[in-house]
Amino acid sequence: MVMGISVRLVGDRGFWNAGFLTVSRCVATGIVLAVLGAGEVPVKADLLSIIAPDTLVVVGDNAPEPEMQAAQRLAAKLVEDGGPKDNLVQASVVNADLEKAASHHLMVVGTEASNRVLERFGSHWVLNRDLYYAHRTPYEPFMPTTGYSAAGYGTFANAADAVGYVEWDRNPYWHYASNLEYEASKAPASSTAAAAYQPLPYRQIVRITGNSSAGVALAVDAVLNRHLLTGVVTDKNILPGPMGLFSIDTAHAAWPETAPAWIPITDLHDGDAAVLFAGWHLADSMTYAGFEDASGQPALHIWRAKYLTETLWNYAPTVVIDPAWPMSRSPLFEASITRRASSNEFFVAELPTAEAAASAHDGLIATLNKNKITQAPWHEVEISGVTWSVSRFDTHIAARGPWVVMASFDGKHNDMALAALSAALATAVAK
Repeated sequence: MVMGISVRLVGDRGFWNAGFLTVSRCVATGIVLAVLGAGEVPVKADLLSIIAPDTLVVVGDNAPEPEMQAAQRLAAKLVEDGGPKDNLVQASVVNADLEKAASHHLMVVGTEASNRVLERFGSHWVLNRDLYYAHRTPYEPFMPTTGYSAAGYGTFANAADAVGYVEWDRNPYWHYASNLEYEASKAPASSTAAAAYQPLPYRQIVRITGNSSAGVALAVDAVLNRHLLTGVVTDKNILPGPMGLFSIDTAHAAWPETAPAWIPITDLHDGDAAVLFAGWHLADSMTYAGFEDASGQPALHIWRAKYLTETLWNYAPTVVIDPAWPMSRSPLFEASITRRASSNEFFVAELPTAEAAASAHDGLIATLNKNKITQAPWHEVEISGVTWSVSRFDTHIAARGPWVVMASFDGKHNDMALAALSAALATAVAK
């Protein structure tokens, strides 16, 4: 970790290791954040149109009417975007057909009480304590047993208030099936299994859930209308607070519709290369804490805009960071849509003043240089009027007005992305 921080959280289901702080993961690998550039006529992005042909909407067998209606809206949008007409399936179908479940992206709509897939593969980040502890005893007597807990966003105490939650993750059925395929491939080379082995196309699960059917409906609407990839949603954008490591307050919540207009939300195509806007991760409290720890400055707001390239998820599972050190990173994981992934992302932090932004810029570089795998040496380049500090791992950091921008992209996408971002930033924000 760039900041030397590994957070060991005590979760309601036992110990689980977050161990990341999003900013740490981003800058530590040098694959920080990807941005959109200029070129041919931009096209308004829609992630759903990209995944539609390979996506199923999974609803509970006896889903309450609000959840069924929400699932039907989502399924209809995917059909409109080119998906199959029979894309709405029940949870029992998915659980009984591994091939179907593993070969599709799964957008699972409901709660752990209404959808067997969510009960079977629930999130490690959210927990409806009222439901979970109705028939369980907490590990320790001090552990709270009420409220809807969303790690990084806070605990929503009033069950009457609708809360939705959206999260992308690796499809667990895909993971299981991939292991089966891999084990089969270990057979002697003359065997049919080894000769026929081909890794399964990467598939993800999207948990669209909440503390109630009304919360689930809010989450579906956030996917359809706000391009939300990760985060909580409430009826009036109210978050519980206080601002800390495990919760965020309303004042710091950086909603998609409040993002600076110069953050690109269009697609770029330049020959065979493409950068495709996917949506927004609602920055959580651990991202804010990580940024402050690494930069020395607290951010007022942080926006995380996620992008894909024409490669989508066809990346290597692991590559070596530096031959001198026994460490690796996963381009496949980093290119995924999970909230912990650090690649193909545009990270913007708003500071109180330009002076604070400049100090944060310097603090980030100083922290990166302390690592065993240091990012030094750095040099400066000017792109379309914006001065960028660039590390040996091609990490780009710039301070412009009250903003700190971190950006990096792989090879052929980097130049066109940074040129366009810099032009937009220089035009919108004075030095």
